[in-house]
Amino acid sequence: MHCPLGDNVGVNDNLLDGLPVDFKVLDDIALGDKEFVAEILEDYRDSIRRSVDSLRGMQAASADELASAHGNIVRWSHDIKGSSASLGAVHVSRIGCLMEQNARRSNFSGVFCHLAEVELAVQRALEELKGHHGL
Repeated sequence: MHCPLGDNVGVNDNLLDGLPVDFKVLDDIALGDKEFVAEILEDYRDSIRRSVDSLRGMQAASADELASAHGNIVRWSHDIKGSSASLGAVHVSRIGCLMEQNARRSNFSGVFCHLAEVELAVQRALEELKGHHGL
């Protein structure tokens, strides 16, 4: 499914090419502490789940409800982008960036169409990060 950003930027465009995870980011935070990594990744998974669930809850909303929730939709998308970037989940962060930009433009369908993809990308990033850290 093509999700517009502005005119023609979609998730399959070059913006999302590259490594799905930058291991160095979390390595620099964790300093080899597996227990700390496990806790961080659990918190990240829960945070993403809350944002995605909140966005899913808005999919059936009316235009007026979406307009009223505009700030929250931007924030939930921003949370996906930022929390992912802070752990090196590069691909997830880029999807979150697309979602946030669409939300800021009130292009809510351009936010919602990325939900399934962001969930899969989070799952993949978590698997890679856990594997890298021996969890």
